[in-house]
Amino acid sequence: MFTFTGIVSKKGAIDRETNDTVVLEIVATDNGVPSLNSSVKLLVDVLDFNDNAPTFVNTSYSQHVQENATEGQHVIHVSAVDIDEGVNSLVTYSFKSGDFGNFSINGTTVKCLCIKSF
Repeated sequence: MFTFTGIVSKKGAIDRETNDTVVLEIVATDNGVPSLNSSVKLLVDVLDFNDNAPTFVNTSYSQHVQENATEGQHVIHVSAVDIDEGVNSLVTYSFKSGDFGNFSINGTTVKCLCIKSF
């Protein structure tokens, strides 16, 4: 805080995932003799910044599929979480690589389905 202006500024790192609220007590003191003071509490809500990547609940997934599996059959349910808040915590899913031509993934419900019979 700038002593003579009363302007409060951020000095160091703040991590909302560690502490989403900061309570500060500010004191105003005059130069009289005797000096007098007054204090007030300042509540600072730390807003989220998209600073965390989603992480999968499991480090790897494996599933067997019968070669006669029918189209639309549920294959596996994968799950990831993001510790950010609000829209920054919403996770969507898509295929990045691999032979996924016979599979589909719902971007939000994370169920992988067969889209063609084998």
